Amino acid sequence: MARHSRSLPPTELTIFGYLAAGTVTVADIGALMSQINRRTFRQGMQYAVAKVEFYTVGAEIVVGRLPHHWPSVNAWTKTMALWKQQQDDRLEQSGLEQTVAAHRDFKIFIDGDHANGAYLDLQAVTVQNAGLGIEENYMTLAEGQAISPTVDLDWDKSQVVFPNFGAPGVTVEYNLHMLGDDVPFVSKGMIKAYAESRNRPMQTDPNIVDVPLGGMFGSMFDVGDDSGDIITNAQEANTALPYLNDVDTALEFYPGGSQTGSGVTLVDTLSIVAGSNRTLASSTTGPFLANCGLLLLANNGDNITGVRITLMPGDYKGVMARPMQDVNN
Repeated sequence: MARHSRSLPPTELTIFGYLAAGTVTVADIGALMSQINRRTFRQGMQYAVAKVEFYTVGAEIVVGRLPHHWPSVNAWTKTMALWKQQQDDRLEQSGLEQTVAAHRDFKIFIDGDHANGAYLDLQAVTVQNAGLGIEENYMTLAEGQAISPTVDLDWDKSQVVFPNFGAPGVTVEYNLHMLGDDVPFVSKGMIKAYAESRNRPMQTDPNIVDVPLGGMFGSMFDVGDDSGDIITNAQEANTALPYLNDVDTALEFYPGGSQTGSGVTLVDTLSIVAGSNRTLASSTTGPFLANCGLLLLANNGDNITGVRITLMPGDYKGVMARPMQDVNN
C-alpha cells in the first residue's frame, strides 16, 4: 500500500484589514487566527510569518516584533510557569482542579503602552468603507465578511495576583507586558521582573595565576624583557563582563528591561509610493518569526492602508509555529 503523507488541516493563513493614518496598533496573531478559523490558537507560540504586506499610496509603515534574545524568551517562560503555578496551587488546595477555564492560556501585552491602552488590539471585523472612524484599526475575518464591531471577544490577558499587598487582606491584580518598566497599578514588566530575579555574575574573573615568566611555555619564545608586558595584557585585559551588570539601575540594561525603553525589534520600515500607471502600490516584508504572535504596526503616513499578514503553513493547526517553551531548545 502506498504511503500517504499526513495532510495539514484546512486553515486560512491570510489576515486582511485596514490601518488608519497616524495610528499604532498591535496584531495578536493567535487572537486573529482564532477568529478567522473558528479554532483556538494559543498566543504562547512563536509564529512563522511569511510576509506582512501593505497596500496604499504615500505611506510609511513600521513593523515591529518582540525580541528573540534569551532575556525575552526566559522572561516569558518563567512568568508563565509562575502564573500557572499560582493558579494551580490554589485550585488544588480548594479541590477545584476540574473547574479550570476550557481555553485558559497565558496572554500578555507587548509593552507598557499596550497594557495601558495606548494601542488598540486588532480585531476580526470587516471595514467595508474606509472612513475616518476608529473601526479602521480592526482586522477583517475575510474580505466581504463581517461581524458586529461591538462583539466582546473572549481574549482576556493574563493577570498575576499579589495577596496581602502592603497590608493584610489587600489583594492587587496586575496584567503583564514583555518590554519596558512597570506601569503602576496596571501591568508588570516581565523582562524587568526576570532581571530582578537573576543572580549577577562577578564583575571580574579572579582566576589569574601570577607567573609572568618561567616554565617550558614561558621559555618558548625569546622576547627579551617584553614577556611581562605581553602576559600582563593577556591576563588583565577583558577581565570584566562585556555588558552592563546591575539591578534596576542605569547599569542594568537587560535588553527590553526597565532601563532600555520599550522599543520593539524592528522588522522593516516600508515606504510606499504610487507607480506611474497605477493608483495603488504595495510593499512587503520578508519572512520572520514572531514571538507570542505579537506585531506592532505603525502607520506614520497620511493615508489609510490595507494590511495583509500571511502565515507559513505547518503542523500547528495548519500553521508553522512552536511553543514558546521550546524556543530556547
